[in-house]
Amino acid sequence: MQAYLTLDVGGTQIKSALLSEDYRLLEPVRRYDAKSDTGKEHILRNLNAIVTEGLGRAKDLGCRAAGVGIAFPGPFDYKRGISLMRGIGKYDALYGVDVGACIRDLPCMRGLPLLFANDADLYCLGECHLGGGRAFERVMLVCIGTGLGSGFVEKGRLD
Repeated sequence: MQAYLTLDVGGTQIKSALLSEDYRLLEPVRRYDAKSDTGKEHILRNLNAIVTEGLGRAKDLGCRAAGVGIAFPGPFDYKRGISLMRGIGKYDALYGVDVGACIRDLPCMRGLPLLFANDADLYCLGECHLGGGRAFERVMLVCIGTGLGSGFVEKGRLD
């Protein structure tokens, strides 16, 4: 069985889950301190440790890791994996840092795809495919947490 490691990076917590190909949780969601107000090296070490541990859990479950997806708050260059946050009290130390390159350089990531997307967008997409938004063609979701975000889905696709 293949497993996908997913991370939801928030300002206070990072949540990690292993998902099957059909989006089932393979184990309970794990929570970690985000350490978003610390220095660059500390934040990157924390993210790397969470990814390394998660991929190790997949192996322990007898699964083949198939990829890593990270929901990250914005502003963020999702295609390139570069944080653009500053002056908001979380992840300021990552401004301009290629977070994607730091994670891709991990030995456990060799050959695995890594994707970043906006956290609110992914939350909305998940609700449309697996939650309360399934019955609707158009869905808007607003997230209020450490920050504020929104997602829009039309006909099952992010808008």
